[in-house]
Amino acid sequence: MATANEVLKIAAAEIGYSRWNDPLTGTKYGRWFASYTNSSYFGQNDTPYCAMFVAWVLNRAGQTCPGMPTASCRTAYNGAKNHGLVLSNKKNAKPGMLVIFNWKNGGSVTDHIGFVEKNCGSYIQTIEGNTSSGNSGSQGNGGGGYRRTRSWNQ
Repeated sequence: MATANEVLKIAAAEIGYSRWNDPLTGTKYGRWFASYTNSSYFGQNDTPYCAMFVAWVLNRAGQTCPGMPTASCRTAYNGAKNHGLVLSNKKNAKPGMLVIFNWKNGGSVTDHIGFVEKNCGSYIQTIEGNTSSGNSGSQGNGGGGYRRTRSWNQ
């Protein structure tokens, strides 16, 4: 089983990936997931890939996680919840843990997923696939792999 540091090393190596610069159809994570599931849908252009990025990293690390592999943030969340792995206090997040974001502050609680890289007390540092590099652009479907700083209210 991989350590959190090993998982994060694999995720960090993907920082800078951009679906906009990928010369092939879809994303490298979607193409992998399409092959894994034998469903070409996931390898198409414009398929959201944050959960597939997380699944790809975990697969490369040989790490299992309830709810993974999946292309669905909701499935990842439900898998963790069904195994008692959702933290009662999000401020206890540790490096290597999965973090699920709720951009709408209500409604769906599963808008985006990534890895906690560092808990800085008043915020977390993450590694995410399919986000934007800054606060402008889509946070949950921005097309790139980036290290991000996220507040607890997200």
